[in-house]
Amino acid sequence: MSNTTNHPQVGDEGYTQVWTDRWPVTVIAVSGNTVTVQEDSYSETKPYSNDWIIVPNPNGRISTYTLRKNGRWILKGSSMKNGFVLRFNHNDSDFQRRYYDYSL
Repeated sequence: MSNTTNHPQVGDEGYTQVWTDRWPVTVIAVSGNTVTVQEDSYSETKPYSNDWIIVPNPNGRISTYTLRKNGRWILKGSSMKNGFVLRFNHNDSDFQRRYYDYSL
């Protein structure tokens, strides 16, 4: 698991997460304790496999995350307890993830 208190850099790959589901993103802007990410495109290689092809999406949804006192990057305007979390790791080229929990 990445150290969420590391500051990201533009171009870093990562994912946003709520509960077990994850969506791949790319960092597009960093300013102090604020990070802006853009959701990447993804398509599953085989139904229900959770094996995804992920590619940058210049038209993807843009979201802003702020570093909170608990050391986590949380979606701006969300609570620390139940909000979307941003995870990234610029030291791991295979860190970007998509995961869908089919059991729910």
